[in-house]
Amino acid sequence: MRYWIKIQEKTYEVELSSLHDRPILAKVDGETYEVWVEDGAVASAKKVTEQTGKHPTGDTEKKKVNPGGTLANISVLRSPIPGVIISVSIQPGDQVAFGQELCVLEAMKMKNPIRSPRQGEIAAVKVDRGQIVKHNDVLVEFATG
Repeated sequence: MRYWIKIQEKTYEVELSSLHDRPILAKVDGETYEVWVEDGAVASAKKVTEQTGKHPTGDTEKKKVNPGGTLANISVLRSPIPGVIISVSIQPGDQVAFGQELCVLEAMKMKNPIRSPRQGEIAAVKVDRGQIVKHNDVLVEFATG
């Protein structure tokens, strides 16, 4: 699907892969981003390629999009689906990067890696291996600041 989006007087061409895929691949003016969407949360994006795109105005200058720019203030990560935690790869005090796998949630016999929506320090891990979680249960708390 292809869209033209105007943000602060700048127009961006956005091409999306299937909205059912995780992550969603979004091509913005020739640059591809992984977009991780969770129910009730702000979408996050991570640039996956470097390419020069052509803007519809004829401008060949790259338009910088801040992937996940508002995610630095997310303080908790919630379960996007109900299931069972089958592994936890972090502990309090760990520094994590955007997109890093924090735990794996099994739902309907599928293993779903749960990734960090931001970089920062882990304040608390609220789940253990083998624990059953419901949709929206808190999995991880991030340190503030």
